[in-house]
Amino acid sequence: MLKRITTEFIDIEDRIRLSGECENTEQVILWFTQRLLQRLLPLLFQWLEGQPSDKQYGEIMQSIALQAAKAALPPERPIQPDKSSATWLVSVVDLTPYENRIDLVFRGIEGQRASLRMEATPLRQWLNIIHAAYCRAGWNRGFWPAWFQSDKPTTREKKASLH
Repeated sequence: MLKRITTEFIDIEDRIRLSGECENTEQVILWFTQRLLQRLLPLLFQWLEGQPSDKQYGEIMQSIALQAAKAALPPERPIQPDKSSATWLVSVVDLTPYENRIDLVFRGIEGQRASLRMEATPLRQWLNIIHAAYCRAGWNRGFWPAWFQSDKPTTREKKASLH
């Protein structure tokens, strides 16, 4: 189980790198392609939009909740992956939605696995960081919900990482 993560776009790879710290303090580096994220992200948006408190107010509530999540993200030291970290390309993501959280299991082609458990606010924070990475990469954001398109990331958000 990942307890802390740093997510960033790496130009030379044209991929998003998630550097994670496991409960046993081991580190892992997961790589995400744009193609995989374009299949994963709409499912995460759908789960957020289905949260009981958000159903009633829809897009307005999502926008407010996103702004609150951005404001609540404390700055932390990013994870600096070391050469001994296990590194692999994520090929499959298993999602298990619950009422108040969503569990993600990232799997590699050679049987590697790492899991992440998120409630709505940390998920919004992580999605905001991924959105900033999409902006930096120049990737198509047409499938992102309107509540993400309403504002441009600030300088702090462009450099932010979720831990």
